[in-house]
Amino acid sequence: MFLHLLNDSQQRAFLALARQFVEADSTLSDEEHNLLELMWAETGLDFDVELPTDDLETLAGQFQNRQAQAAVLLELISAGHVDDNFHPEESAFIERVASVMGISREELKEMDDWVNRQLALAREVEKFWTGKN
Repeated sequence: MFLHLLNDSQQRAFLALARQFVEADSTLSDEEHNLLELMWAETGLDFDVELPTDDLETLAGQFQNRQAQAAVLLELISAGHVDDNFHPEESAFIERVASVMGISREELKEMDDWVNRQLALAREVEKFWTGKN
């Protein structure tokens, strides 16, 4: 949703972070796999592009401005909720990324709340598509 705000180098770093994120709980659900494919497509990068293999701290440190940091965190939080199983290891991963970026737990909670509201709206709009109330 927000990956267009990142430059090419940041998009590669984000995809590397996203890959580490989905590996955090050692399980890749179908929903997470689909979301990763959508994220990759959103960047416009080729699927065979080489991603950085840096550690979390190095990758997260590449996002210097607030807009890029918020974009990364909102995308990762969304990925955590996509399969309705926000695993504690996924949450800990996001907290580490936020910490590297200097984002407080309070701000991170606000972002999580926003994502949850967006997901609720997405579920609600499905009723219009299916005609089921």
